[in-house]
Amino acid sequence: MRRLRSTTTSPPEEATGKHVPFGEEGTGYYSLATRGCFDVIERATPLLLQATEQAIEAYKARNDERPFTIIDYGTADGGTSLPALCKVVDAVKAALPSTPVEVVYEDQITNDFRSVFYHAHGLITPAGSMHQSEELRSYTQKYEDVFVLASGSSFYNQVVSPETVDLGFSATAMHWLTDIPQPLRDCLHSACSTDATEIAAFREQARQDWLRIIENRRNELKVGGAFVCVNFAKDDDGQFLGTTAQTPSSMHHNFNNLWHAMADEGLITHKEWQATNFPNQYRSKDEIAENQVDGLRIVSLETAVVPCPYRASWLASLEAEESRDALEHAREFIPTTRTWSNSTFVAGLDATRSDEEKDELVEEMFTRYVNLVAENPADHGMDYVHTYSHYRRV
Repeated sequence: MRRLRSTTTSPPEEATGKHVPFGEEGTGYYSLATRGCFDVIERATPLLLQATEQAIEAYKARNDERPFTIIDYGTADGGTSLPALCKVVDAVKAALPSTPVEVVYEDQITNDFRSVFYHAHGLITPAGSMHQSEELRSYTQKYEDVFVLASGSSFYNQVVSPETVDLGFSATAMHWLTDIPQPLRDCLHSACSTDATEIAAFREQARQDWLRIIENRRNELKVGGAFVCVNFAKDDDGQFLGTTAQTPSSMHHNFNNLWHAMADEGLITHKEWQATNFPNQYRSKDEIAENQVDGLRIVSLETAVVPCPYRASWLASLEAEESRDALEHAREFIPTTRTWSNSTFVAGLDATRSDEEKDELVEEMFTRYVNLVAENPADHGMDYVHTYSHYRRV
């Protein structure tokens, strides 16, 4: 499996190469490998439909003749959000049958937009939707006046014209920071840091970045419009992505240990290990609540944990006394950790290395992770910890 190559630059003041999609373009690989994201968005769907109702009422009150515009920020390949967006479009068309609907998919320039359009037009079906009672049909297959658009503008900037958006949605995307505020010395992710200086630096970077994000969302929303954001978090119990009380082994600590072992063995340098930092912040609920902008009001805010479906499947097989191959399970599970992290490991390697050498080294790290999981699959999973926030433009 190859990573998509980036030959473009990011918007000003935003670091390049933060998240280069991993997988074959046009195949919907991200959605195929990240089943848990469907569960996260399914949990958010009632909140999203509540926000949709609010946006519809605001649209009616304005007697608006413009299209009803929906934006999916940080959409990846567009597959994981498709079941929810189909329900949103259904709700809009039921309430406003003669109103055209625009669905705008936003992500970085290097995104796999081919898969976005394939999903939106029903040419491929996201595998995570197979649990539904009937095969998923895209909204474009049901309505002639629903139009699909895409934007390669960063969500750190304004994506569309002022006051043109009725409903904004983002799932598992806005934890990416514009840059790393300072190197992490003993870990790869700020959520694992115990250094007060590092923690403060990442929290301040995240504060500035979040204000920039929500200022632009406020500017884009019509008055009465809504924005629902599902964002990686560190909860009140200290739990975060892949590190929860119910799962014995911590994903981010495993990343660090495996990468550091390769440095000890001389496969990579210790300088490269230390240069491998995730430009992320898993914001707490307080970090969201404390940072607000005029004109955008928080309607609701909560934190929740969604279990890893791969680990749940393994545990269910043990309960049912089914015979499953541990190595095969590990090979199915690891891609859900790799689709979003692969480029961070590549970025940590020295520029003097060839692309092929970098890919081989990262492949070695993930092969070691597969073998680690296969030793005791019940210990490993990627539980999701998110804040679920609902904003209204006033």
